[in-house]
Amino acid sequence: MGNIPGSSAEVRFANPQDGWIVASTDTAPYTELWATHNGGSRWEAVTLPAALANASISDLETSGGEVYASFCGDPVRIGASPVTVNAWTPSPTTLQIGAGPVCGDQMVLQGADGWLMNVDRTVIDGARLADGAWSPWTPPCEASGGPGELAASDPNHLVAVCDGGEYGGPAGVLTSLSTDGGSTFVPGPQSLPQDDYGPSASPSPGVIILASSEQGDLLGSFDGGEKWSPVYSPLSSEGWTYLGFTTSTQGVAIAEGGTMVMTFDGGHAWAPVRFPSTSS
Repeated sequence: MGNIPGSSAEVRFANPQDGWIVASTDTAPYTELWATHNGGSRWEAVTLPAALANASISDLETSGGEVYASFCGDPVRIGASPVTVNAWTPSPTTLQIGAGPVCGDQMVLQGADGWLMNVDRTVIDGARLADGAWSPWTPPCEASGGPGELAASDPNHLVAVCDGGEYGGPAGVLTSLSTDGGSTFVPGPQSLPQDDYGPSASPSPGVIILASSEQGDLLGSFDGGEKWSPVYSPLSSEGWTYLGFTTSTQGVAIAEGGTMVMTFDGGHAWAPVRFPSTSS
């Protein structure tokens, strides 16, 4: 097989054998889905059912033996497949397309539970996964007048970061917390020390790490949002494209310029990863 087409790509693996690439392309539907089931030795383009085939993939995540993706169309759809085969089926639950349309859907999975925040410049609506089925869900940040980020440390504890005032509503970045799997949210106890917005993560209940998009710091709270402080300050404020944890102690953040930093103590201390030089 030759190179996978596309100007950029995102990769997800469920286990050492089963993985997916979402490749960006220049023609509709502007993404292609590729899968491997032998650890990456062979990749194949995935043929999607008609209900999903003509929409671009906005987010893809895997958990609990299933892979799920959101498809940016009118309406926004959710597709799923067992991780070991290419057998995608659409969910009967659909979401609204925004006026952008600039789809920025965010899917968060925890075991057999999941949440989809439908973001199109602002938070439009959402869906929740329980008992193997998606159903309509009212996410936080709907009234904030801006986009939002969602993180979950377990099936019960969720954190939402709402960037308000971009398209109406009060200005400011606020957090909302849930302890019942997203059924209800309460405002965070304190405002953020830096009033801007970026990726967020919650490796364990009460721990929130937020990437500042303008000043460039990684901000941390280890008491449910009562106190915030910078946990990593880069040399330049280039912003962050990714922030996530593989365990409750090990996390990764990637800056827009390509710098990668890691933590091994739950987000308290971060350090850049030094890659070997490829020059001869």
